[in-house]
Amino acid sequence: MIENFYPNPIVVQRLQAGPLSAHIDTFAQQLFDEGYALWTVKYSVRLLADLTTWMQQQELTITDLSELPVHTFFQHRYQIRRPHRDDQAILKMLLTYLRTADIIAAPVKVVGDPAYTSMVREFSQ
Repeated sequence: MIENFYPNPIVVQRLQAGPLSAHIDTFAQQLFDEGYALWTVKYSVRLLADLTTWMQQQELTITDLSELPVHTFFQHRYQIRRPHRDDQAILKMLLTYLRTADIIAAPVKVVGDPAYTSMVREFSQ
């Protein structure tokens, strides 16, 4: 299925081995069904391949995924790649998808932690 969106066997292999592997196909298909351009779906799959590889390196499971690890992923990613305008929106949609499917927990609101509030606000923009 994912091969329809990203035929690169190296990317497909990374996706099938990572913590997000069981959900990539459905997420990509959902984006396509919602009318996102094929290029956007392909870029999203590539971004998720990078995220799942990073998660493996950090020894994170899918249940560890939330705004904070995503923020940390972007900090790492942007040291080696230029930011893309859709990056944060794509991963925000992924978190929403995973929460809707009850795969990850809803975000925990920490009252009185300005660093957390700032990070969430930055990610949400």
